[in-house]
Amino acid sequence: MDREYTNVMEEIVVTWVQVLMSGMEYQTFCSCSKCKNDIITLSLNNLPNYYVTTEGGKGCLKI
Repeated sequence: MDREYTNVMEEIVVTWVQVLMSGMEYQTFCSCSKCKNDIITLSLNNLPNYYVTTEGGKGCLKI
């Protein structure tokens, strides 16, 4: 079964973690995949889900 829905919040969090962890101010933090995944999952567990079924639905997200 192909997944026909997306959690937009997950895409946002993954992108922001990648951006922030590449910045100079975060160079002292461990950036291994386990630590990045821990940060992502902790963040997602504390943020609301936002599922969409179309690309157009992503534009309706109000943060």
